[in-house]
Amino acid sequence: MDAPVHAVSGAGFQTTTQTDAMRQDGNGIDVDVESAKMAQNGLEYQALVQVARGRIDILQSAMGTS
Repeated sequence: MDAPVHAVSGAGFQTTTQTDAMRQDGNGIDVDVESAKMAQNGLEYQALVQVARGRIDILQSAMGTS
């Protein structure tokens, strides 16, 4: 029989982070994570609105309607 060292020599291990932990009240939502996602979403939305507004301004300027 092979030594235990040889039995696990080919095993791969990977670190993971548990993100679905339940609190005692049964709620699994992390307020900090959700707040960070909401802030990121707001910033992305503002950037897209600015780009769209810039394109509209360029088109209106080209048409002479600004």
